[in-house]
Amino acid sequence: MRNVWVQRTMLLSIFILLDYLVTLFLISYPAEEANAFARSFMEIFGVGLGLSLFCVLINLPIYLILGLLAFYSESRRFVALPFATPGLDIMFAWFVAGTHFSGALSWISTGSTLLYQSAGALLYLCALFFVSKKLK
Repeated sequence: MRNVWVQRTMLLSIFILLDYLVTLFLISYPAEEANAFARSFMEIFGVGLGLSLFCVLINLPIYLILGLLAFYSESRRFVALPFATPGLDIMFAWFVAGTHFSGALSWISTGSTLLYQSAGALLYLCALFFVSKKLK
C-alpha cells in the first residue's frame, strides 16, 4: 500500500517542479505571475526567493498528508483507505491544478480559470492513471 502513496508523492513533485521551473525561467517581474498568492510572495521577497517560499509553504501540507498516509497505511491495516484513495486523488488533482497548472496555462491562451483548473486536474489524473497501471 505504501507504494501507492510514494507514487502519488513523486507525481505531485514532478508537476510542482515543472511549474516551478517554467515560472522561474519565464517570469522577470512579479506582475507577470497570474497566481495572486505567488505574485504577492514575489513582490515581497523577489522573484526567485518569493517563488521558492510560495512553493514550499503551499505544498508542505500536501506532503505532510501524503507522508502520514504512507506511514499510517504501512503501520496499520486501514480498511477504508482503498475507498478513500479516489477522493484524495481528486482533491490533490484539483489542488495542484489550482495552485500550479492554472497560472501556467494563462501564458498560452486566454480563458477561464475554471477551464484551466479542470484541464490541469484531468491531466494530473490521467498521468496518475498511467503511472499506477504501469507500476502494477
